Amino acid sequence: MIETFNNDEKGYQTWIENNPNGFVINSAPNLSTESLYLHTAACGTINPLRRKRKGKNTHRSYIKMCSNNRKELDNWAMRELRIKLHECHFCFRVTPER
Repeated sequence: MIETFNNDEKGYQTWIENNPNGFVINSAPNLSTESLYLHTAACGTINPLRRKRKGKNTHRSYIKMCSNNRKELDNWAMRELRIKLHECHFCFRVTPER
């Protein structure tokens, strides 16, 4: 199930606390295809418990769509927006082969 948080800091933080292995789409409220990034719930750039700079995560500039199932989020993006999600470079860092 996908849960969406918009202007709901407490709800988002509770979801992060209860789903540490989940996935989060971080997006501008208009769901601009350039702004949709997929993160792990543990990512320091979107996790309110790990961010160095405290502040609003779900205010007017950002919404979060969360699920424990990455495929569910990928399928949503393809079905609704016909795009493949961008992966956060911090969460999904690929180690080059030597």
